[in-house]
Amino acid sequence: MINLLPAELKRKRKRLKLKRYLILLAVILISLLTGINFYLQALIIDTQDDLVKVEEQVRKLKFKADKLEAKVQVLKQQQIISQLSNKLSYTRVVKDLNIIIPPGVWLTGFIINQGKLLVIGEGTNQQIINTIERLAKYPYFKQVNLVSTKEEEEGFQFQVSGRLGYGAQ
Repeated sequence: MINLLPAELKRKRKRLKLKRYLILLAVILISLLTGINFYLQALIIDTQDDLVKVEEQVRKLKFKADKLEAKVQVLKQQQIISQLSNKLSYTRVVKDLNIIIPPGVWLTGFIINQGKLLVIGEGTNQQIINTIERLAKYPYFKQVNLVSTKEEEEGFQFQVSGRLGYGAQ
């Protein structure tokens, strides 16, 4: 096949063909870049959504941490109060003995020495039993035991021993 077209027309067609390829390449390139742009935009939006979710979780965790910190402070204060209240006041023990000892029991003495307590008194057999039971229930007295009893004219003289201290063992 022989091409009889003038050379000028041949060059115009080649240029036109080249322009078409370049335009097509530009359209493909622009489409590709637009697609990449949309993909990156979607990726940014997803990342921002994730960031919002993480920030919400951080806010919730900070709120929980603040609540826990407040609870820790309260527990520390309670511990300090507990430690302070665990200090045994002998004045309180003497006042409480007045309440603990059943009516009709006469205390003739009590001795507190190095955390040990000795209560000496007089009463009937049943009153002595009630006294021991009441002393054993009191939080400041532990290991409450009847040491001795001695019969007298109007009842019994008794001695009860125990350990003294808050939560004493």
